[in-house]
Amino acid sequence: MRRVGFGYENKRVQPMNVFRGTGALPLVLLGSLVVASCSSSSPDDAPPLASAAGLGANHVDESSPAEEEASKPDMRIGGKYGDVQNTRALLSRLSEPDREAVLEFYGKFGSEAFEFETPEQLAWLIDHGYPMPEDIVEALGMTDLELSQAFEAGDVKAGFFYMDRLTEQRLRAKDANGALRPAERMEMAGLVEDLVLTGSPFAGYVNARYQSAVEGDFNAAMASYAWAAWLGDGRAGDVMMRLENRLGGTGAHLSSTASTFELMGLFIDVRTSNPELLQRRQGDAFPLPAAPPGNR
Repeated sequence: MRRVGFGYENKRVQPMNVFRGTGALPLVLLGSLVVASCSSSSPDDAPPLASAAGLGANHVDESSPAEEEASKPDMRIGGKYGDVQNTRALLSRLSEPDREAVLEFYGKFGSEAFEFETPEQLAWLIDHGYPMPEDIVEALGMTDLELSQAFEAGDVKAGFFYMDRLTEQRLRAKDANGALRPAERMEMAGLVEDLVLTGSPFAGYVNARYQSAVEGDFNAAMASYAWAAWLGDGRAGDVMMRLENRLGGTGAHLSSTASTFELMGLFIDVRTSNPELLQRRQGDAFPLPAAPPGNR
């Protein structure tokens, strides 16, 4: 399991507005976050492009062509995963126990979370801190304490796995009619907030599961999916709209106002603790497959 090397704190992201559904609540949520992000800074506050990139006014880029090529996301597609084209191909290369572990883990967050159709999409998932099969298998052999300590040392994925452990424990206690103690709620809420602040879109999936399964707060879950979508993972918008449709006939209380307030709460937390995350960077969204030549 790799230590933090994703650069989330310095990564500038853009909203992903490609949704295949038409749910009104998801559109309201994304619209509110886009408006808020636009109002978070004025043109006078914006640093020059060179400064924003950490370059001086007289900086001369002396990087070699080879270094430039190596820094491109698509250059990281090979290596361990070779020519893997999609999720099914990756899973087929795993042993049965490892494959079951991966499916069980990602099954808790919606099938979209680990779905990819191109090597470029897989590279994006890796670059944005989504747990890979080897991470999931390694975490199975770690104790809760080891995961917690690894997260404190800077391993964001260990935090995802630790939060998953806490959620599973809480659900088992809930099934046994065990009430959520204040100390437990404080620990879980604090952990998931720290994960959101890392900037990984996957933290939105993790928070949504916690909010819906543990707290029973579907408005906060919707806001968490919207946050993941704004960070670039447009697939989370599909999960959000499916959740809205599923809850529509159950009597669950969904409120665009409540969900928007939850989303704005996430925005304010990030704006206070990691404002660089709100500065957009072009080209950081989950890459869509290229259209067939006849459809371009």
